[in-house]
Parts: sequence; structure tokens; C-alpha cells
Amino acid sequence: ATAEQTADRAAHPDIEVLEQTDRFHAVRHAKLGITAVAFFAAGAVANIEVDRPCLVMVRGRRLSVCDPANKPGTVRVTVDGRDYAVELPGGQLAGSTVTVAL
Repeated sequence: ATAEQTADRAAHPDIEVLEQTDRFHAVRHAKLGITAVAFFAAGAVANIEVDRPCLVMVRGRRLSVCDPANKPGTVRVTVDGRDYAVELPGGQLAGSTVTVAL
């Protein structure tokens, strides 16, 4: 990219940082319709709430969840007031991303 393109991108970023704390980091890419959150503890940010540490991405009508600590089990996620129970795999698939329809 040219210096001018880089300056323009810096002045008009596509990604908005929603929140960055010791509990979570959350960003939104409005043009792509993506909200992504790294939850370091249970909590809520934007329109997403979880009951345990995990990574969450909402893109359109799809919810993707994974646990980078490779812990299997159920993650309870609330998006826009609707509850979802996402089963994360164990064994050789531990840490894999699970995507469900919203």
C-alpha cells in the first residue's frame, strides 16, 4: 500500500474496537457484519454474553465458538437476548470451532 492509502485506512478504519479490558477484547467490522470477542472470563459485551472463557464470532446469522484452552463442554451463549448451548468437542477435536445458526 502507498503512504496515502495507509493514512486513509488509519483515518477511516473498517474495524471498531468495542471494548478492550482484562475480561475481554471485542471488535466489530460493520461492512462485513462481524462481531468477534475474546472472552477471558464469563461476561457480556455488545450483544453477546457467555458463561465461560472462549472465543466468539457472530457473522450475519451464524455463531462460531471455540475454546483455545481445548476444554470440551457446553458454552452457554446469549446473542441479542436469545440463548444457545454450544457443545465444544474434546479429544482430537478439542479446540475446534463449532458454528451454529442463529
